Amino acid sequence: MASSVFYKFSSRKDESRVTFDGTGISVFDLKGEIIRANNMGKANDFDLHLYDATSKQEFKDDSQIIPRSSSVIVKRLPAARPGKGKAAMYLNGAGAALRSSEPVVRGSSAAGGGTWHKGSMSKRFDGKDDTHSATATSPTKQSTPVPVAAHVTASEEAAAMAAMFQAQSQNWEETQEKMSQPYCEECIQTHLLERDFVCPNCGKKIASLDKLIVDKPMRTKVADYIEKAIEESKKEGSEEGANGKGESSRQQP
Repeated sequence: MASSVFYKFSSRKDESRVTFDGTGISVFDLKGEIIRANNMGKANDFDLHLYDATSKQEFKDDSQIIPRSSSVIVKRLPAARPGKGKAAMYLNGAGAALRSSEPVVRGSSAAGGGTWHKGSMSKRFDGKDDTHSATATSPTKQSTPVPVAAHVTASEEAAAMAAMFQAQSQNWEETQEKMSQPYCEECIQTHLLERDFVCPNCGKKIASLDKLIVDKPMRTKVADYIEKAIEESKKEGSEEGANGKGESSRQQP
């Protein structure tokens, strides 16, 4: 049986609803359905804001799940930056949060009878594929027991732990190198909106613009640099003005 969430624009009296499968729908998906149902996809001068009809609290997290049978208030407000509305982002559904209770099938499991991958579930960002993915459908072979020393000294255990932490540290640094590239805010948002939310650095899709992290230290450095440059420019201008007045006074009889 289909579930529903009811919504009403703050400027209208009539109430509409969005139907879906499951016990809830994400804020991201609900915004997309509302934009699509009201033919607002071509406009880029507004942002859609959702509020709980009872508490009047805004749903600010796009990944938050709104339970079925809930009622929300919709407000169409001017975009934070003119011409940079987020309607297109919600319509194309790039990385949208999955609806609650909706079955999820990833990779080749749909064609392989729904078998689960029993290896590492972490995602690599260094361009190397997990070797388990290439052999997931091949017949399992009897593994050969690996002999283990009966007695492991404290120094050997410490060395093994140090090697493990070093490997994890290197992997983390590689991940950060690929995933923490700074960009101009307007430039990266325009790039993502025009290219289906594909990261220009690693080629992966991101969920939404809200997932971008502000580099506060870098922003502070840039602001300080600009302020310093302005002060130096003013200082040079005042010095040139003073020199000009001195020369003109010397030329007078």
